[in-house]
Amino acid sequence: MSVRSSSAALRLALVATALALLPRPAAADLVDLIPTLFGTRVVLAPPPPGFPSHEAHFLDSSLALAATGRTMNASLLEQISAFPIASSAGGFTYNFDSSLGTFTRSTDSFGPVYTERAETIGRGRWNLGVNYLQETYDKLDGLSLDSSGIPFQLRHLDTPPTDSNPNDVPEPFFEGDVIGVREQVRVKTSTLVLYGNYGVTDRLDLSIAVPMVKVDIAARATLTINHLSTFAQPQIHQFVGGGDTETVAASDSASGVGDVLVRGKYRFVQGASGGFAVALDVRLPTGDEKNLLGTGATQTRLTFIGSGQSGILGVHGNLGYSVSSGGGAVIADVPNELSYAAGLDVAVHPRLTLAGEVVGRMLYNATRAEVDQVHHVYQAGPAGPTQTVDLPQVAFTKDDVNLLLGSVGVKFNPVGNLLLSADALYPLGNQGLRDTGVTAVVGAEYSF
Repeated sequence: MSVRSSSAALRLALVATALALLPRPAAADLVDLIPTLFGTRVVLAPPPPGFPSHEAHFLDSSLALAATGRTMNASLLEQISAFPIASSAGGFTYNFDSSLGTFTRSTDSFGPVYTERAETIGRGRWNLGVNYLQETYDKLDGLSLDSSGIPFQLRHLDTPPTDSNPNDVPEPFFEGDVIGVREQVRVKTSTLVLYGNYGVTDRLDLSIAVPMVKVDIAARATLTINHLSTFAQPQIHQFVGGGDTETVAASDSASGVGDVLVRGKYRFVQGASGGFAVALDVRLPTGDEKNLLGTGATQTRLTFIGSGQSGILGVHGNLGYSVSSGGGAVIADVPNELSYAAGLDVAVHPRLTLAGEVVGRMLYNATRAEVDQVHHVYQAGPAGPTQTVDLPQVAFTKDDVNLLLGSVGVKFNPVGNLLLSADALYPLGNQGLRDTGVTAVVGAEYSF
């Protein structure tokens, strides 16, 4: 394949992918889809004669649905906006040989995919590239999103006459019923990252990365009446149209530009077998946060980078810290975070490099989800005894969240300065919003 034909194929692939991710406004703000799936109050069929009219009486008193939606939205934005972006060093790095007046490759390896290495691309050199991936999230802090779902309970509102019961036994007796909810959510993201790097000097690189993001959300809630108190008279509580179970669903999508990243990297130490550098990243709030395309905050990260080289083997490590300023309706206070990464690459052939990496982020004071058991007291029938039951209920707390990914990949140089990459990402922990499967990431870059 010639350089011209391979470049044409690359351009065609980029155009086709970009067209698929062109901005398409959602029918309503995507951020509202889950929190407003069925509101906070459920209306049932009218009760039989002899009972007071109390159809609109099961309430999400803890606002668990809205809290679940907000947590999903925040987790999604935090992960999409800061998804690992390919190393700004690029696959081809050069040093200027003043004695020869030409550029020479500074390393035989094409480097890791996500872990930044200390090498710079060389004064006056350009590196342009693209990465593409799709993820389908199916876990939130260990809770299943696509099978058992996220559980919570809807309690009965007081029905006249109301009174204060010292034993917390609902009165009248039928107020002891609850509606159990299982919320299932499918979240799929498609991300195309276009990036460019320029060597200002042999020690300083400037970079920009522009993500194009598409988010698809489908939410489904199954509501089931639990006849704790009306087991002998189930007709008291039924959904409109009859039955004890009802399902509500909604879906939508949005696409557009995400939060743009601007990066500067300076190599302050370079030896024969390694070096050290520092990088400053600024993520700009360019994504539409109401459609889950950006955080609404400016994030600034300082990262220290170390690299070592021994023959065909390269070892790299990163340690950084991010602070956020600003925020919006989705995330009022974007968590600060500690980021870390370690990468190992092997140049098994002049045209082929294998890489393995670990990439992590520690979010401080972020929102976490867990399932608690809530104690419910009820009267078993109109003249029955007082009983208790523990029911599952999602709860949200503030805590540190550690997001950890592993990566195994390959970089291949088919011709000239064209470099193709493919790697598999997989989760190494059970915290945060996660795709528990293996995510394939493909990319291409060209240096000149």
